[in-house]
Amino acid sequence: KAMEQQKPLAFTLLARIISQACEGLAYAHDFLDPATNEPMGLVHRDVSPKNLWRTPDGRVKLIDFGAISHFGPPEYVIGTPPFIPPEVVRKEPLDQRSDLYALGATGYYLLTGVHAFPAHEVRDLPELWRSPPLPPSTALLLTGAPAQEPIPPELDALLLSLLRDDPVARPSSSAELIDRL
Repeated sequence: KAMEQQKPLAFTLLARIISQACEGLAYAHDFLDPATNEPMGLVHRDVSPKNLWRTPDGRVKLIDFGAISHFGPPEYVIGTPPFIPPEVVRKEPLDQRSDLYALGATGYYLLTGVHAFPAHEVRDLPELWRSPPLPPSTALLLTGAPAQEPIPPELDALLLSLLRDDPVARPSSSAELIDRL
């Protein structure tokens, strides 16, 4: 079942979901070329709630690798607008932090039921990025949806760090994100 149908989530469940998604992303980010055993660095490029599925036993699977590409500048913009990182639109080099941005946007949405950057079209994103998103705890409060449990300030800060415009200001790897969770 797609995760997009299951919001807002309790933060403890969200932390497990993000950790499990990070395991799949780490495999892609650290992928070695079978011929040379050299790092290839692959970026999923479409991490979003629709591409995170929960199996009947509760495990989270990352699906749809149709947009995957190597680290480096993208040839074209692809992805679901509210989850596309700024470097994709600016055609700057992509790396693991690009997927972590999208995972942060996914976590924000699953936790609050609203998008950090509610773009309907890619062209809407640069204007939306001019203002930082509200902390997830504040966004959830404004929706009026009942919180299953209070969102800790540390999770607010972590999700906001994943959504930073500058990739260098984001957590540097899936392993770091898992540790911080």
